Amino acid sequence: MVQTCDYPGCTNKNVAASPHTFKRFPVSDVALRQLWLIALGFNVNTKLAKVKKLRVCSAHFSNDDYVSLSPGQRKKRVLKSAAVPAPMNSIEAPCEREDSTFIPLSSECTSTRSSSSDVSIVGAERRGDWSERKWIVNELALMELFATCYTCGVSITDKKITSSGSKIKIEWTCLNHHTGVWQSCPDVRGIPENNLVSSAAILFTGTTQNEIAEWADLLNLQLPKKTAYYSLQSTYMIPVVHKAYTDMQEKKLSELKEKASYGGHTDIGGDAK
Repeated sequence: MVQTCDYPGCTNKNVAASPHTFKRFPVSDVALRQLWLIALGFNVNTKLAKVKKLRVCSAHFSNDDYVSLSPGQRKKRVLKSAAVPAPMNSIEAPCEREDSTFIPLSSECTSTRSSSSDVSIVGAERRGDWSERKWIVNELALMELFATCYTCGVSITDKKITSSGSKIKIEWTCLNHHTGVWQSCPDVRGIPENNLVSSAAILFTGTTQNEIAEWADLLNLQLPKKTAYYSLQSTYMIPVVHKAYTDMQEKKLSELKEKASYGGHTDIGGDAK
């Protein structure tokens, strides 16, 4: 049976006429194996027996992922030990848009008059970074804040509630046709900031999406679903992890080379796989 590349959407086959070479997963290096799985959008807990059968063709690696050859050498190209397939770009990052957030009367705001209503919406200033404190709020308690208009005090008659993972957005209109927009977090290139932060927290603490999802379900706490989580990981977090991994490796190799230049030696152990 002809081996086909397991990279999602790739149809390259391991045949004699193919210009591509096919790479096995690094099964003995758990951390690196998980990076490969996430780059392909696979579950990091995929059984080892299945991982051993997976192949990725050379189309998904860059020239920087290969060991450099001296001029004139014509050997088979070898991947660097820390090479990882290019992550799937499954999320398109739209251009940045100014965030619009409803600001109460106690804050300075600007009003734009139209023929039918007074609109009180201003560009939201960033109130902090990812380390800003966050709270678990019941939805009914949140809706109490949108019972009356902050501009004129009359009842709010129409509310449009939309959500995206951990983000909730409320657009309202009162009897006097004043309108407002409130959202629980700003967007970063069109993606809710807290979706990015929560996904990064799962990856960087070494836990799994399934464990966090079960915990969140018990609380009925809204978080990005599995598909969105893995997409955010492969597009944004994995490149960061890979950079940190290679930087650490290069630093360690430099230290060993410096040690060797002074006559030192290094003992290397392996599992012979």
